[in-house]
Amino acid sequence: MIESGARRRRILPAALGVCALVLTVLVALVAPPRLPLLGSLAYTAYGVQLTPYVPAAERAFIERTAAELPADAVVLADPLDGATLYWSLGRVETVYPTMSRPLTREKTLVAHYAYRAGTPEASEELCRALDSVGATHLYRDLSEESGQRINPRDSERWRGVHDIPEPRLTQVAAEGPYALYELDSTC
Repeated sequence: MIESGARRRRILPAALGVCALVLTVLVALVAPPRLPLLGSLAYTAYGVQLTPYVPAAERAFIERTAAELPADAVVLADPLDGATLYWSLGRVETVYPTMSRPLTREKTLVAHYAYRAGTPEASEELCRALDSVGATHLYRDLSEESGQRINPRDSERWRGVHDIPEPRLTQVAAEGPYALYELDSTC
């Protein structure tokens, strides 16, 4: 009886060690596809962590234009294009302040169909959604590091934002591949 208790005490640490080893191997096998997600999370962090994910020119453009926006501005953009920095660095409200998928019905409609505003294709529901989010400006990143070029599959969620026609935009600022527009989002 006493011997079996001692054997159990030796087997338990060994079993835990084997479990830890198996778990480590599984994490090592699964983690590489998750690395872009880790980068995405760091993208919206503060300060130095931004450097690898946002070119210095884009960050400078966003910080400069954010400082020039009116207090009631709301920026609409594909969050994979760096637009989350308007919120995290510039303290400007954005329709999509994080890189996650749109979390409400209204924001999903805007992400998919914003380009339809002002056309016969615009539904009443889309018009209400546009009013609800209150976007006043549109940010576009046409650089080689844009969300559409680096991650076209995930960026497809915001296809309606990418395709907003030029006649609905008034350029406020532009520098290289980065541009900020005043947006006419009326239906």
